[in-house]
Amino acid sequence: MARITDEPPAVVRQDLDRLVAALNRVIPAKRVGNLVLASWNIRAFGGLAATWMTGSDHSPKRDWHAVRCIAEFVRRFDVVAVQECRADLTALRALMTVLGNSWAFLVTDVTKGDRGNGERLAFIFDTKRVQLSGLAAELVVPTDSAPGAIGENAFDRQFARTPYAVTDTTNLRARQEITQSS
Repeated sequence: MARITDEPPAVVRQDLDRLVAALNRVIPAKRVGNLVLASWNIRAFGGLAATWMTGSDHSPKRDWHAVRCIAEFVRRFDVVAVQECRADLTALRALMTVLGNSWAFLVTDVTKGDRGNGERLAFIFDTKRVQLSGLAAELVVPTDSAPGAIGENAFDRQFARTPYAVTDTTNLRARQEITQSS
């Protein structure tokens, strides 16, 4: 049985080679002292057809070819924030398989309701370059507040997609080293 990590067909390999050459020309290389970040809206990133090339009758349309192309882009960055990641993590898990063991991800909850469109955020990162500290925060508007402190009805609505933040230990270690050497 074929797998996404197998050598792709010649037509896919040619596409990947052209993509790699183009990306090498325009994206700065990772090096000590820089952190290369990206944000990417990968439309409806969820389901995956277990084939190299989908036909017009396939659903979902995204295939291994597409995921291998996405992987070539992602691996040039230390952290990639992906919007429109769906509840179905099949494509994301396939991407992580292609990227390898030194890559990790974290995802937010799926946003429910019409405005949320069943989407979540995914943060994909190279663990050789970024280590999470364990601190994550999501901004949710409080429904109760001190009387008179905030105008009436100020918190009647939540964000369609709540802001989310995660910290890494890179700067924390650097600050500790500076403090200890002083």
